[in-house]
Amino acid sequence: MNDGRLLLHKGTILTSLLLSIVTDTVRLEDVGNVTYIYAAGNKLGQFDKYAGMLSVDSTWQYYSVDCGHEVMVDRPDKLVEILSEVAGL
Repeated sequence: MNDGRLLLHKGTILTSLLLSIVTDTVRLEDVGNVTYIYAAGNKLGQFDKYAGMLSVDSTWQYYSVDCGHEVMVDRPDKLVEILSEVAGL
């Protein structure tokens, strides 16, 4: 696509997103609790650095899921479990 959209897929297209979601800077203030979900089965390793830092940072809730980058596709059950816990449900 040439309209500035980024395609996310696994076999088939899940959705298209504006490329600006990965290129624009956003300043967040007073966001409350923060959570990091690490897709531990992602073989590219581009998030390993952040997982290492945030897993020992007590200001973050850290979860590691044994799956590829698309947790919502590979492990929707685990994602629901984590999001329910974080939301206090």
